[in-house]
Amino acid sequence: MMPSFVQSFKLAADRGLNSRALWWLIFAVIIIGMAMTVHMNVRLGYETGGLSMHGWLASGGPRVAPNNVSTMAKGVTDTSPAFAVWIGVGIATILTLTWCRSHMLWFPLHPLGYAVAISLPMHVFWLSAFIAWACKTVVTRFGGNDAARRLNAFFLGLVFGDVAMMLFWLAIDAWQGRTGHQLMP
Repeated sequence: MMPSFVQSFKLAADRGLNSRALWWLIFAVIIIGMAMTVHMNVRLGYETGGLSMHGWLASGGPRVAPNNVSTMAKGVTDTSPAFAVWIGVGIATILTLTWCRSHMLWFPLHPLGYAVAISLPMHVFWLSAFIAWACKTVVTRFGGNDAARRLNAFFLGLVFGDVAMMLFWLAIDAWQGRTGHQLMP
């Protein structure tokens, strides 16, 4: 989420908006969202039964912390040479990507992309991120930075429209007492 916050503050600075007010707005939205989420999960868990809810919320999520603690308590179990080789390959890849990024202006890959490639958000959002990158590349290459700035409102409208759609269907789900819908892009 941090890139989204940083981008928000950059856009606010570019537009001359009060960044302190933006911070409080983001904080309020997070608190309201968390409160609504907890309320709806508890309410629907009691009304429809916890096991009828999304599998991760009912059984997978609560097991994550104890499983991590159990794994850490056991200590390192794999000390084979292949394990060390793969750690070395990962380090070498990150260092190579960092060097290429800092010495070749045309190099498009960022080392953080490699580091977060296997995370759940990238598993969910990889297509959206790729489409956004492709659109930005095409617009800046053929229209320049001015065209990209003029189209910011259009692309922000797409994001706001997607969020509005998710909120609309979450309200319908809350009203109907339904669960299990995957509303992410």
